[in-house]
Amino acid sequence: MPMIQLDDDLPRVRVDVTVPAGALSDRRRQGLITEVPADVLSAAGLGESDGLRVWVLVHEEPEGTWGAAGHVVRFSELAALAREQRG
Repeated sequence: MPMIQLDDDLPRVRVDVTVPAGALSDRRRQGLITEVPADVLSAAGLGESDGLRVWVLVHEEPEGTWGAAGHVVRFSELAALAREQRG
């Protein structure tokens, strides 16, 4: 892809999404990559033609590299918590 030069003062946004490895199906990953830029462009008052202003980077972290409150958090624990909250 050739380098695109945007010669104006309109915003450029990079959205970094970090999830446990295996947490997103291809469909859900594609959903993020489609929906997040549309939402950002809408919030900024820009249109679909400004799509190259918004980049989405999805980072999938291996099991055992997440932590909170001084403890490793496993994907299975996150999934169980989500199921519990959904009732």
